[in-house]
Amino acid sequence: IAAQRYFNLIIKDIGAEWKDLARVLDFDQTQIKTIKANNSLDVNDQCAEMLHVQHNTKGKSFNKLELIKALYKANLAAVAEKINIDHEITQDPVRKILALARRKRKKDTASIKTVAFLELKHLFNILEKPPKMSSGSMTQEHREILRASRMLLARKCRDQISPIWEYLLEAEILTFYHKQVIESKSTAFEKVRTLLNILPERGDRAFDEFCNAVTYCEITVENFNSGLGSILQESEISRKEETAMQNAMNPNQDGNSGSKINRQQSTDTTEYLFDVADKLQEDWIKLVPKLDREGKIDIKKIQNKSNDHFDRGFSFLDEWHGIYGKSATKYKLKVALKVIKRADVADEIGI
Repeated sequence: IAAQRYFNLIIKDIGAEWKDLARVLDFDQTQIKTIKANNSLDVNDQCAEMLHVQHNTKGKSFNKLELIKALYKANLAAVAEKINIDHEITQDPVRKILALARRKRKKDTASIKTVAFLELKHLFNILEKPPKMSSGSMTQEHREILRASRMLLARKCRDQISPIWEYLLEAEILTFYHKQVIESKSTAFEKVRTLLNILPERGDRAFDEFCNAVTYCEITVENFNSGLGSILQESEISRKEETAMQNAMNPNQDGNSGSKINRQQSTDTTEYLFDVADKLQEDWIKLVPKLDREGKIDIKKIQNKSNDHFDRGFSFLDEWHGIYGKSATKYKLKVALKVIKRADVADEIGI
């Protein structure tokens, strides 16, 4: 889908922030100054010229996905989401009719019943209609690669999860139903995990298209599509590089002990939350009375949001860190793990 069809929407919404988008699109400062000089003080005209220069330079390669990716990088996510909504309306006949009916309702109150009917029909289509399946099935090797690389991918993809699912939507691996399921998750980690859980059931093209999406979003996961051995090897290499760097910072320590001591000296608790939730699984609930003694966290809300043990555990730890702030220390987390008799988790991840 050509990016040009969305230019008017962008021009209307981003105003003076067009310069941020221009920088992401590799415009240099001289080009930006020239565009400003050509269009006096009218930021809309400046934005329009910048977009048309990009279109004339890149041609068909400057498509909807490239545009969405650039908007997210320029911290213009709200505009990117408007493009998504417009895309859904033009692709879904019910959404298109509904949009027209809503416009009509402003002048004709008799159309309210029509709008209500269409809203119910669309809701039924989204929630009840089973998504179409791709042909074939994902190979067992590819399933194992996704499973083995889950944590690595969650860390590397969390900041680009929106462009990734947009790519897979365009490639017809995901449906709008899947998009809504992923968007319903509250954290980037949960969104990546949900995507990885969906992919194995999306047919024989799902793995290759996911690899293409990762490459397209400029996420470096070396040898990802070369087999299970490669991805496990990269995970091990990353661990060794981190250990070596930490040992270099503290030459008096060596080996794993040096790694653990240096991690302990770090003040950032967030780097452990994902690993703790992943290792604890259903035991996460045992941490609640130890870490949330003031009862500030709504546990029922967390439990109602997801049936997955990891999702629940990570949501709890993430809220604990956000609510308690500086008092949510690694020391407290380590002590709590020991009290619930899961010191093995603290030892394994080096708290």
